[in-house]
Amino acid sequence: MTGNVFKKGVVSFGSPAKRVWREIRHRYPAGGTIRNMSDFVRDGIIPSGSPVAYDASTKSIAVIKYTDISAASTAEAIAALGINGYLQEDVVLDSTGGGGVPDAATGTVVYAGELYEYMYPADVVAVLKQVTTTPQIVFVQ
Repeated sequence: MTGNVFKKGVVSFGSPAKRVWREIRHRYPAGGTIRNMSDFVRDGIIPSGSPVAYDASTKSIAVIKYTDISAASTAEAIAALGINGYLQEDVVLDSTGGGGVPDAATGTVVYAGELYEYMYPADVVAVLKQVTTTPQIVFVQ
């Protein structure tokens, strides 16, 4: 399953694409539904490579906000975030074209691969490099 949103409308993209993933090795099967989509509606997008807490039994994805990540200053606080994967693709929530906010959004969760660290703010990537629950995720230049 790849990232999808469900609503009619037209969306256009103005900026050039940036590579987020250098390599994707393993994904959780079947993906899931993003349960905190409303946290990102104002931004219009949940970026590819966003850290997530994925519950395989319920197929539920909670995308972890950068503010929560940068606030995690201890190993216990980092573990409490529950990060166990990263979104494979962007999830577009933009209402450009009159389509409005999607009713639901899905995503694919990657647990093994290589991410370009330039995609993250410096304080966020510093914390993400300390996450012990995703040992097969490597940050590259």
